[in-house]
Amino acid sequence: MSTVRKWSAFAWERHNPLIYLAFAALFLLAHYSLYGNAEFVFALYKFGGLLIGVFAFLFKLRLFDEIKDFEHDAIAHPGRPLIRGSILHFDLYQGIALCTLFEFVTFGLFGWPGLTAIVIADAYAFLMFKEFFLRLWIRERLILYAITHTFVAALLSLAVFAALSSTLVWSLDHVAYLFAVSNWLVFNIYEFGRKSFAEEEENKKADSYSRKYGKSTAPFLAGANGILLVYLASEISAPQIPFLIVMEGFLLILATLLAITNRKSFGILFRIWTLLFIIAFYFAFIVIHL
Repeated sequence: MSTVRKWSAFAWERHNPLIYLAFAALFLLAHYSLYGNAEFVFALYKFGGLLIGVFAFLFKLRLFDEIKDFEHDAIAHPGRPLIRGSILHFDLYQGIALCTLFEFVTFGLFGWPGLTAIVIADAYAFLMFKEFFLRLWIRERLILYAITHTFVAALLSLAVFAALSSTLVWSLDHVAYLFAVSNWLVFNIYEFGRKSFAEEEENKKADSYSRKYGKSTAPFLAGANGILLVYLASEISAPQIPFLIVMEGFLLILATLLAITNRKSFGILFRIWTLLFIIAFYFAFIVIHL
């Protein structure tokens, strides 16, 4: 099989590139909307380059997951491409190297602020890939594992702000830092949601927050992150707060229904809503500020 066909088959099976590109655009536009009144001007090709850089970073995180979850997936998900050999570890390492190159080139278009910030985000991402050199210890603590991994979203957020404003990452304003933390929280919501199941849905060979901590823990952790998110968003800008409160209200309702009933239908709805939450969060900022 040719390299192009191999990667195409892998990407469409495991990580739909169109979905990742659409999310990268949503993520980037939300950041651009907040800095839309700043005094910076750059060519369209730089904006397109930054989009490629964000996409490459997000896609690389998924390649990291494919490799570091290999042993677990061999038991829980034996049909996945890396397990069955339709793509090899060497191929994924090549993909990681190429994504990193794209990131450095595209963020580098914005000078030292952009390049420095993406190097910081990448350094943290590579520590994540090595599971902070605490593999056995941290994998037993799924909640800690989750929130330390989702923190990379905050660093990517700061890298985007640094590039857009040509400001070194440690000199950004408070809005950038608040929004970066908000990214961390919204990624936590999605992460806790995607591995929360009713009992009949559980894959007994796979890790999930609901199986390890019970049906109530992860949904209400997602809800707690949502409450913090609404508060931080209110510190950034007020107009989208009523919308986010409604989103958070439904999240808490679905979390409660899943915890009380333990029904598959509510498990599905809860996971869908956490996905919609992350989309709605960025969309609210784009509509109001762009």
